[in-house]
Amino acid sequence: MGKTIVPVVCGLAVLGWLLSGLTQVPLHQRGIYERFGRPMAVLSPGLHAGLPWPFGRVRAVEFGAVHELRLSDEPEQKARNDVPDSAEGPAPQNSWRLWDSSHLTDQSQVIASQAADKQSFQIVNMDIRLIWRVGLNNEDALNSQYQAEDLPVLIRSIARQVLVAQFASKQLDELLNEQRASLSTTLNQQIQQRLTALDTGVELLSTRIEAIHPPAGAADAYHGVQAAQIAASARVARERGYAATVTNGARQNAETRENDAQAFAAENLSRAQAAAAQFAADSQAWQQAGQAFILERRYHILSQTLAHTPLLILDSHLQGTNEPVLDMRQYPALSDSTAPQKASKP
Repeated sequence: MGKTIVPVVCGLAVLGWLLSGLTQVPLHQRGIYERFGRPMAVLSPGLHAGLPWPFGRVRAVEFGAVHELRLSDEPEQKARNDVPDSAEGPAPQNSWRLWDSSHLTDQSQVIASQAADKQSFQIVNMDIRLIWRVGLNNEDALNSQYQAEDLPVLIRSIARQVLVAQFASKQLDELLNEQRASLSTTLNQQIQQRLTALDTGVELLSTRIEAIHPPAGAADAYHGVQAAQIAASARVARERGYAATVTNGARQNAETRENDAQAFAAENLSRAQAAAAQFAADSQAWQQAGQAFILERRYHILSQTLAHTPLLILDSHLQGTNEPVLDMRQYPALSDSTAPQKASKP
């Protein structure tokens, strides 16, 4: 055993040294295989074999891990206790987005302004965060390892340069009125262009603007402007409602008058058609009966006209005769004292 222990130990040492060339890459990472310090290939997750250490080594690279980067240097304060926020309790402080609330994650930015007809500047606090990851292709993995020493510091520096260039030509009113989504898209494109030009291998997924805090005086003035805009919008909506009511009322009156005119015209037309038909019938009857039809029509008209009229008919042939005369006059119903007595003789 004394003679064989030394060769066995040496063999185990050599075997262990040879096994150092085997590398297992986890699923959430990639590996860059270096042979004599020179990168040769990007290894996918799994078991790989290469030269033993120190002739060959594998550098771990992230594979799809997403990071959030704040542009401010000060980290967020942790809560004093670890008690989670309840649904019924007050909102956590990190969710406050009011202009008069200060956040440790805000970054001060100088923008152009105008005061007393002179060019000036103002300081605006912004909370801007970047969502980034290392690119998924092999070239991005190599660039992230050999083109930059500290990716978060590089990304923060480039983002601050883009912010300075972007906000140098903007004034406070333009910054507050501009849509946050479009501003975030513009910043994301410009930062990604600079990262790509430097071959950093970083893929910028999103640029999120959490809050923009203007100065206190500007915030109060902007609140007044917003209140005036809301009041103006309410007045415009009220006047539009009144105009719609008046328009609908006028339209209803016009339609009513139009319907009445159409009904009156249809009624007159029907009467005219009835009169025309009656005239045609009378004309045809006169042509067939002659004077007899005219006399009959005259008696008929007299009967209709004098049906409810009291009459006194005197016949001239009764003069100078002694024949009794009957009074056929009709009187309305009267009392017995005022009713006329029927006469038997003239």
